[in-house]
Amino acid sequence: LHAAHAYALDWQTTAPSVRAAALYRAADLLEQQTLDFMALAIREAGKSLPNAVAEVREAVDFLRYYAAQTESQPQTQALGPVVCISPWNFPLAIFIGEVS
Repeated sequence: LHAAHAYALDWQTTAPSVRAAALYRAADLLEQQTLDFMALAIREAGKSLPNAVAEVREAVDFLRYYAAQTESQPQTQALGPVVCISPWNFPLAIFIGEVS
C-alpha cells in the first residue's frame, strides 16, 4: 500500500494513451494465459468449463472496454490506490473490472 501511494501521482499524471496501452497489454497477456486462468477459476471458484471460459473472456472485455474509455476521454485522471473485493461468483472478471 505504501508503494502504491508513493507511485499514485506518477500514475495519475501518466498520459491516458499510456494507461490505455497498459490495459490493452494486460488483456493480451490474459488471453495468452486463458487456460491457466480457466484452471484457477475451475479449481478455486468451482466454475464449470463453459463458465470458466466466460469468466476469462469477460475479464478481457473489461480491460479492453476501459482502455477504450481511457482513450476516448483523454482528460480523465487516474485514481489513486484503491481496495477491491472480488465477489465469489465472478472472482476474476469483476476484480479485473474494478481495478481496470
